[in-house]
Amino acid sequence: MKIFSVALCTMFVFCGLAVSGQERQLPKVIAAPVVEINYTREVYESGETSAEESAALVARVKGYLTKVNFEEGAHVKAGTVLFEIDPKEYEAKVKQAKAELAKAKAQQQHDDTEEQRQRELFKKNAISAKEYAHYQAKKLESDASVLAAEAALDLAELDLKYTKILAPFDGYMGFKKYSVGNLVGAQQNDTLVTIEKSGKIKVNFFLADMDAGKLTSYIREKKLSAKDIPVEMFLPDGKKVDLKGNISAWDNKIDPDTGTLRMQAIFNDPNRKMIPGVYVLVKLKIGDPEQLLAVRKSAVSQGVAGYSVMILKNPADGVAEVEQRYLKPTVSDDQFFYFKEGLKVNELVVVSGIQRVRNGIKCAYTLEGASHAQ
Repeated sequence: MKIFSVALCTMFVFCGLAVSGQERQLPKVIAAPVVEINYTREVYESGETSAEESAALVARVKGYLTKVNFEEGAHVKAGTVLFEIDPKEYEAKVKQAKAELAKAKAQQQHDDTEEQRQRELFKKNAISAKEYAHYQAKKLESDASVLAAEAALDLAELDLKYTKILAPFDGYMGFKKYSVGNLVGAQQNDTLVTIEKSGKIKVNFFLADMDAGKLTSYIREKKLSAKDIPVEMFLPDGKKVDLKGNISAWDNKIDPDTGTLRMQAIFNDPNRKMIPGVYVLVKLKIGDPEQLLAVRKSAVSQGVAGYSVMILKNPADGVAEVEQRYLKPTVSDDQFFYFKEGLKVNELVVVSGIQRVRNGIKCAYTLEGASHAQ
């Protein structure tokens, strides 16, 4: 009996050692629970700032600059006289045009009087129809001469007005190309200076075609306009720019070469926190918040059959059975896949060591953030 008892005890000991060895051979993974979050679909795109309006000012008439009335980089009001061109030549042309108009009106008055006198004679059969027609033609000719003289005076006065170059809107001045004494207007479209409109700043950016489709669907479903879509601006270092903006415009088609839609956002910027030409990031939402289930990207595999995750079933004492579950993501970002269905809150999914397990086997697991020592 003693021999039997010793043998039996020895068998249990070896069986226990075998079980312990089996547990030690289970593949080890790290798991994390499925969480539910209030998710809003948002996209980030790079863009470049530009002025709301920009104008390259040119001389409409030829002449020598006599005054430059602004400082480079300064802010000016709409209507400010920026440049003055020597007006003497154009003042003389205005006087000449006025004289020509006076002369034409005098001739017109004479021909009107004569036409009326000849009309009375024609009524009395004192002159022929041919003779009367001559005086009618003279009257019409003098009327045309007055119109031509008036047009010439308008052009002369317009040229005189162009000797003063005004700011078309409130804005910031650039560097001037010409100084006092330079001849300007000799070359067509020769820019004197540029002015950038103040008060607002635009950002031009491109939205991927899929995101553009989601955005337009969202706007249509909610019966919104583009201006109802808020936009946020960030510097390249991630710092948010404290300006309020919205979508202001977009192109009428997707660019087939890039698969993107050109868009524009506008921000109120009365204190000039941003200047044109800065590269920034813009963020805009393309949907309302919704409750979704979030899973780390490292937990999701993609194969021929689609997307799948490894679920830990019946977890107990650090051991669980693996279930491969196929799912359809609703959306994703840099860190997570988001699902509407197919998962439950707090279910454990494998986030590290996924390559060590397969459907139906058991594994040893630790929770993410806990000690990994086994």
